[in-house]
Amino acid sequence: MGAKSSTALSVPTMDVLVASFRRHLRATSAAPRTIQSYLEACDQFRDFLIERGMPTDVAKITREHVESYIEDG
Repeated sequence: MGAKSSTALSVPTMDVLVASFRRHLRATSAAPRTIQSYLEACDQFRDFLIERGMPTDVAKITREHVESYIEDG
């Protein structure tokens, strides 16, 4: 039998996901202030992760990281 080929799934970075989220918000006609607030929350979450030495690689962010952010707020 031939060798199996392995295809690694590519996980988008936080920046790519935030840009996609921004496009989604604009496409759904969200209010400018809503968009600004949501994107600020994304920036704050990223900064929280960095400041505490937590992963910013999307594939490595767990529920516990998100809960820590929410609890800290």
